[in-house]
Amino acid sequence: KTAPLKADHIVKNAGKLVNAVLPKVIYPTMPYHFGYEGLGYEGRKFSITVRFNTDMDRNTVIAGSTVIFDFPQAANTPGQITWINDWEFKWVQQSGTIYDICIYNDCAFKLTLTDGILSKEGLKLDGDNDNKQGGNYTLWFKDLG
Repeated sequence: KTAPLKADHIVKNAGKLVNAVLPKVIYPTMPYHFGYEGLGYEGRKFSITVRFNTDMDRNTVIAGSTVIFDFPQAANTPGQITWINDWEFKWVQQSGTIYDICIYNDCAFKLTLTDGILSKEGLKLDGDNDNKQGGNYTLWFKDLG
């Protein structure tokens, strides 16, 4: 008789990880993207579209928690997220106008996406672009009004 083998290091759902892609932000990636496709205003409210390179777990993309916008007059500005598809969402300022969160016409602001954001396969966002899971994605913008 032989004893059954015991495996201590089996990765659950390993099959779905075989073809998994490390999630990264593909847009916006440069500060000058402001004023171009996906970044600008809806009426008098600030809006931005964010794209990833793979399908994301929508439940992990949360305005004010894993998606943070810091403006001169409003840290972690409240916003509403609307999904366009599984790899792209739009964030729109929730209340007030751009003038409530920016000083004058020039406005420097920061987008932070935390590594609490996961792909559908459960991989953490590679925000710091080191080809490993984890690390926040941070990008500064300046609207010259």
